[in-house]
Amino acid sequence: MLHDLRDRKLFPRLTDEQIETLKPLGKVIETPDRAIVLREGDPEYPLFFVLSGKLRIFKRLGAAEELLAYHGPGEFTGDIGVLTGGGATASIQSCGQCSLLQLDAGALRRLIGDNSPIGELLVETMARRARQADSHIIQEEKLAALGKMAAGLAHELNNPATAARRASKLMTEAVLQTPLRMLAIDTRYNEEEKAKMRDFAISITNRPSAPPKDPLELNDREEELLDWLESNNVPRSDEISPVFAEAGVTPAELTQWKGAAGERYLHGIYWLETVMRLASLARDIESSTNRIAELVAALKEYSYMDQARFQEVDVHQGLESTLKVMHHKLKNGVEVRREYGTDLPKICAYVGELNQVWTNLIDNGVDAMEGRGVLTVRTRSAGDSVLVEFTDTGRGIPEEICHRIYEPFFTTKPPGRGTGLGLDISYRIVVYRHGGKIRVKSKPGETTFSVELPVQPPREDEILRALQANEEKERL
Repeated sequence: MLHDLRDRKLFPRLTDEQIETLKPLGKVIETPDRAIVLREGDPEYPLFFVLSGKLRIFKRLGAAEELLAYHGPGEFTGDIGVLTGGGATASIQSCGQCSLLQLDAGALRRLIGDNSPIGELLVETMARRARQADSHIIQEEKLAALGKMAAGLAHELNNPATAARRASKLMTEAVLQTPLRMLAIDTRYNEEEKAKMRDFAISITNRPSAPPKDPLELNDREEELLDWLESNNVPRSDEISPVFAEAGVTPAELTQWKGAAGERYLHGIYWLETVMRLASLARDIESSTNRIAELVAALKEYSYMDQARFQEVDVHQGLESTLKVMHHKLKNGVEVRREYGTDLPKICAYVGELNQVWTNLIDNGVDAMEGRGVLTVRTRSAGDSVLVEFTDTGRGIPEEICHRIYEPFFTTKPPGRGTGLGLDISYRIVVYRHGGKIRVKSKPGETTFSVELPVQPPREDEILRALQANEEKERL
């Protein structure tokens, strides 16, 4: 749903006395169950005050309907468009038999012209609804723009990325064949030595690379290899040792190589260096093209282009695709720690919109840490819901403004860096669109945003029952 039904600033209830004062200005109509009272785009856009029954307000998006709100007794329909014209912005349908008071725009203008308190209330409420609808439109436009951008980028990148990926694999094989063919015609070695050298080089290049855990370990490897090369009188030892260290070659293997290459092992060392350099460059190219292909796939997953807007979704998949898309903001100093629950169920959601929530929360966390720190992403099952948490080690949110962070256009970022819409949009997506909850706990060095999402968002009949139960409690 677009609107929070508990917000009495958007859904004020007029008293019976107030309704009675309005009746002379309009007319009372009766509607059967599921009747369309007003269609989106109708040029005549009156106000409807609910005397009895309920009205369902919805918009059509493609082949689907998006529920905006319900109006019960004492509440009224409409936004500022009633006064400005332009046609109805949504459709209205009765839920059960309804008794309605209809006021046209002319009657509303007369009411406002008389400086009636009811007229002021109506205008203020309709203006609030328009502002909230504008915020929702901004969100939809951002998501639509993101989808178009993702579709265009994925289309343009997919073909060259696939071609480069295929070519890099073929190039790796071709590059390694060149020094092997040179060895085959080298008259300095006999056939036995050539076979040993070829088998040894192939075994090193084909084995899985074992990168060092940290720079210190790589430096230790280089020092050990440098000692071996210098003790065996190999020129340019300082240039060769880093190549061998990165490839994971050990001094013991070089001793074995020396035995295989025989008396002319020095030329063999340089030949082996060439093989290692070419293999390393080929792997770098293959890794880069694979990364491009992964980013294209992540972009497609992130935007869910060409897929249904509302569907069953794996939360972990959405988080991972978002982290990949946000890699440019994370790679220069942010450590991402994943603490994923193993029993997390899939949920039904507007998948593209959820990814927008993850993007906003990750982006805010990175900004709070000024690009350096630890971002922890946790997930776990919580009964009929899933819980997703983002914890950053940033400066924190002052307690005195925590209650304002979800307000539209409120931001703590410097001018030009934030619009103040990220958390407002996230709140609406989580709470109104998915029936979930979003909370924040913050102190300097630790801020956690928690998003709780039901596995199955509430259906319209469940929303109606909850509304009726709430009304009964209020009457008591």
